[in-house]
Amino acid sequence: MEVAENTYCELSFFKDIIANRKKEGPYAKLYKLLDRQCNIYLDIDEEDLKQQLKENQVLKNLRKRENLSLKSKKDWQSVVSPEHGVDDVFLLDSDKSKQAKQQRVEFGVMVLSNTANDLSYFTKITKSHGFNIVPLKQRKKYKTIACQDSWEEVFKGDKNLELPPYNAIMISDNFMFSEKFDQRKERSLYALIKIFVEKAKDLKASLDITIFFNNENGYISEEKGVKIHNEIVDEINKLGLNKNINLTLIAHTNKSETHDRKIIMNYEYITSGKGFSVIDNRGVQEIAEGDMQDTLSPSDSLTSVRMRQIQQLSWLEPVYEGKEDCSGSVCFTVGDKKNRLFPNCERPLHR
Repeated sequence: MEVAENTYCELSFFKDIIANRKKEGPYAKLYKLLDRQCNIYLDIDEEDLKQQLKENQVLKNLRKRENLSLKSKKDWQSVVSPEHGVDDVFLLDSDKSKQAKQQRVEFGVMVLSNTANDLSYFTKITKSHGFNIVPLKQRKKYKTIACQDSWEEVFKGDKNLELPPYNAIMISDNFMFSEKFDQRKERSLYALIKIFVEKAKDLKASLDITIFFNNENGYISEEKGVKIHNEIVDEINKLGLNKNINLTLIAHTNKSETHDRKIIMNYEYITSGKGFSVIDNRGVQEIAEGDMQDTLSPSDSLTSVRMRQIQQLSWLEPVYEGKEDCSGSVCFTVGDKKNRLFPNCERPLHR
């Protein structure tokens, strides 16, 4: 994955974005996205683009951006499909509202039509959210602070929270499989995965889930890794959704680049200071404060959420490939070893 996202635009939607770029609202947010981190492809031929460039200074400026492109690709609808997308963005005209929604749901890729409903949807998914999971005994000290009791409450309890579409998930938590894993697995890791699978219940594409964890102490044997993998598959099957899930567990010895706990999806970047294994059947056991940010809202800082997403994936890629921090008996891979977030990698399998 590259920092620049490929965005395929139908011309009338693109023109509306340009015309309304200075008005507060979804068009302005879309323009900022296009301007700051997108290679833009328009469904016009090269001669039409040249004419547009002569007449429109905004297009000229988009054409001159460093490390980003504005190109004509008149036939992109016939050669590029959301079905195979990972982090692409597709902007369709207003008469394709039904198609846009269907493709978002079935392929897990960002497809928007130029309609009020889709613009409202875009506004909703590009709002940052936080969570604050706190044990009950500590929560009593801070009665005015909003807290959550479970991962279900974090991801399902807020009607204003909606995750962008996704077809791939990467979880990196070095301490997920600690000595407390068996007590916490049902209410922590397994609960999270079931939430994500349920939210993608209408996905027609496969859902790729890869979990990275530090295993230098050898607490998790490969045999136990297989057992955990099978347990997670069983939990998913209990949902009765008949989903095609590619689940992979990767035990490694990396510390520095994987210290911070993260969940990365196609367009979402979730952090948790204490990690994601903080709840057991008795309730919350440790404080976990975190943030959920989309990659489609470029900030004014030099380091965008998108950059942080790509940085984290690039750090994990050598581990995923089996090139770094993955030698010795404490390191292993269990599962399908398929994840669109690492599209160019191959790794030997152990099952």
